[in-house]
Amino acid sequence: MGQLNIASSGLLVGAMGQEFFGGPLFPRLPAGMVMATPFLPGLIVFFIPFGRESPFIPRPFRYCLISAMCWCVGMTLLAEALFLMVQPASYGHISLRWAFALTYLGALSFVVFIQTGIQLHRYEATSNARQTRA
Repeated sequence: MGQLNIASSGLLVGAMGQEFFGGPLFPRLPAGMVMATPFLPGLIVFFIPFGRESPFIPRPFRYCLISAMCWCVGMTLLAEALFLMVQPASYGHISLRWAFALTYLGALSFVVFIQTGIQLHRYEATSNARQTRA
């Protein structure tokens, strides 16, 4: 679970990159609204494994990881599409190249999420096999 917490921090780094994409695209929205949307899945995945016992059984936790990855991919694709259509200026003193770099650096955390999902799936399969034998 420690690896998962570190990987979810990487997801938050990717969300910062998405924020730098979305800030100039939606100047009339409050900053908290633009910030909350990409940070939500990272925060969910970050806080779930903190307790001694997981609040979910393995299957919903695996679905939570998958939905967080899908959310981040969807937000990145939306930011890329809007970037290509609108061609915004850079966000303050931060270049949009850094926003690209942060976004894709955060996507590297998907490797740990996929490994955790595979481990959870194997655990489900072995526990279901034990239950059917008994």
